[in-house]
Amino acid sequence: MDERERRFAEMVRDVLLEHIEHRLPLKVWTAEDPAKEGWTWALARDYFEDWHPGSWVHSVFVHTDGKIDVEWGHCDVDDLISEEHPRFCYNLCKKSGVEALRKIVEDLQDRNNWGRYERKIPKVVRYFRDCLRIAEEVSAKHGVDVEFWMNTDRCGVHAIVDTVGMDEDQKLAAIIKAATALRDFNDRLYSEA
Repeated sequence: MDERERRFAEMVRDVLLEHIEHRLPLKVWTAEDPAKEGWTWALARDYFEDWHPGSWVHSVFVHTDGKIDVEWGHCDVDDLISEEHPRFCYNLCKKSGVEALRKIVEDLQDRNNWGRYERKIPKVVRYFRDCLRIAEEVSAKHGVDVEFWMNTDRCGVHAIVDTVGMDEDQKLAAIIKAATALRDFNDRLYSEA
């Protein structure tokens, strides 16, 4: 990372720290091989510092294709199931093994399968539906692409900003706009909880 880009990353960090109510200590991280890894720099938690779980921006990744991913947060789906439905999880794993839990996590990646699990893990399915709905509402309100995502083991919410052709001021404004949308997401999600 060149000096100009490092200064910009530090400026983004400082503005986000000012913007975020629960000061999550963000550190500038750089990719060793951006072309191979797909990102150039990121802001993420300094794992040696205390952090506050109420923060609504957990990381910012600047990708080599010009997109910036502002992450609200993520969690392991199996952990979410075990925390929200401990008895179900314990009985399932005792009876059928941990592979049965992994199968549920795999099934949940397809939203069409959520209905099959509403009776078994209702809090988890409601959380997914709430995240999806609120992300769509916040996207429309703020004009930012906020999305609920799932992969093979995690789920989360992030805002994607396409910064191709933007100067630094425009990029910073877009990141702040995304952070504001994620704050709205966070406030709505936890006001409904």
